[in-house]
Amino acid sequence: MQNWNLYSRGDKFFAIVVSILIGMFTAATLYPFIYITAVSFSSGFAAQAGKVVLTPIDATIEGYKYMLSEPMFWISYRNTFIYTIGGTLMSLAFIIPGAYALSRPQLKGRRFFNLFIAFTMWFNAGLIPFYLNMRDLSLLDSMFGIILAFAVNAFNIILLRNFFEAIPQSFEEAARMDGANDFQVL
Repeated sequence: MQNWNLYSRGDKFFAIVVSILIGMFTAATLYPFIYITAVSFSSGFAAQAGKVVLTPIDATIEGYKYMLSEPMFWISYRNTFIYTIGGTLMSLAFIIPGAYALSRPQLKGRRFFNLFIAFTMWFNAGLIPFYLNMRDLSLLDSMFGIILAFAVNAFNIILLRNFFEAIPQSFEEAARMDGANDFQVL
């Protein structure tokens, strides 16, 4: 426990004000979650009438029963998993080799490729050319189109390239001496 006698009156005031502000920020952050939880366990009439504030009114789980019996809920969940897992794996499959190659000092044209990728990050073509490309590649209205369209991000390539460049060169040299090929070094 702190000995408050050691602090000046200004320090005590500052600590109290900061504690109050943090408490207000925490309450403002948590209230929407508490409210939504209370509404989800309240009856539909109480929720529509606006009677729910912090605790459920006429508590029921009918909303959850309805939601779990709805086939579209499970389709949405399936899509979420496909987009999340598939998108992450596809993104990693493209970004890791690209960033690794750009981090190697022996790559010919390394500076050009790095500037080319940075240029695409700074000057994006825009939404209409992106849509036209997706349309021309017949990727509209498909799961694969959504996953592929956002698989490569220039910022992520630059971030991962910087990570690879920060790894000491001696690690690669030691792996090469142990007989590792390029893929094993990666």
